[in-house]
Amino acid sequence: MTKNKLILGALALGLSAGAFAQAEKFVVLEEKTGTWCGWCPYGTVEFAILEDDEPNFIGIAVHNSDPMEVTSYDDQSAASFPGFGGYPYAVADRIEGDHAAYAGVGFATRETETPVAAIDVHGYISGDQLEIRILCQFDSQQTGDWRLAGVVTEDGVTGTSSGYAQANYFSGGSPLTGAGHDWQAEPNPVPAADMVYDHVARALGDDELNGVDASLPATMSTGVNYWYSYYVDIDPEWDLNNIHVVAMLVEPSGTINNAGKGDVASGEVGTVGLEEAAANIFAITAFPNPASEFVNLTVDLQEASSVSIEVINMLGAVVSTIETQNLAIGTHYNEINVADLTEGVYFIKTTVNETVEMTKIVVQ
Repeated sequence: MTKNKLILGALALGLSAGAFAQAEKFVVLEEKTGTWCGWCPYGTVEFAILEDDEPNFIGIAVHNSDPMEVTSYDDQSAASFPGFGGYPYAVADRIEGDHAAYAGVGFATRETETPVAAIDVHGYISGDQLEIRILCQFDSQQTGDWRLAGVVTEDGVTGTSSGYAQANYFSGGSPLTGAGHDWQAEPNPVPAADMVYDHVARALGDDELNGVDASLPATMSTGVNYWYSYYVDIDPEWDLNNIHVVAMLVEPSGTINNAGKGDVASGEVGTVGLEEAAANIFAITAFPNPASEFVNLTVDLQEASSVSIEVINMLGAVVSTIETQNLAIGTHYNEINVADLTEGVYFIKTTVNETVEMTKIVVQ
């Protein structure tokens, strides 16, 4: 189960406009797979090859009808992935998909594209929750319903039940070698004890395939840092040493424009075209949430900054504004009156110098 926790206690890392360089392109390959699928070892091998050969490859295995299934991800992908008609199946950046043999071709095609933004993503653990904290910086102005989507993946997944045994139609037939197996020489199914699964999708941020409405504002400017976070409940069965967080910039068309992948346990971030900031700039806390009368927005500044605050509805209209303030280092409190707002979901857009944070609130 995932949820978007709206009390943001983690520190936001900021980048100055001078830190920006031309975005490096990363390609997301999503594979529709299942342990019951006898031809799916082909996709496993294709992903292993790309993982070894292509540093800009980000793989996600979307399992179906086995113990690794994430229902929201499986259902939405089956309904929306282009060309999906059976297993095994792979789609590159959600723009074109086919049999798993397409994975390498799809990667090669999409790798040549020039993205409009660079993506950075960190994973932070706090208690029983994992924060997928995403930073996006554009190299050209963009408008429209762009979104940031988040996914948790795990490598090295094993299990002892029969559901982890891999059906294998290559057994005694067509040759297939890779991902640690000579599939032709192995039985059908390959016992669970002999199987290790990588790139396994474990959670989908807010259960939204294409990301949450207004995770980015309606207009994105060049060189501005845009932040958004998803909060995911940690499953005690996950091995946190093997967990990764994936961030995707989704175009209004549904195509993935660019992506990033970060580690959680080590706190390190994949090389995705942005430099890690040298210092923390600010932290945002919004409470209570949900709210019926007032939301208290706390802005904790690590340096003197220009701060402006807007409340935006789901149609993108600004319904409340706190004018730009030049604030000193320290903690600053803002009381936002929401009593006259219609019940529903809103976003608080906090702009600190050249960094924008979108915080979702619920008015009830």
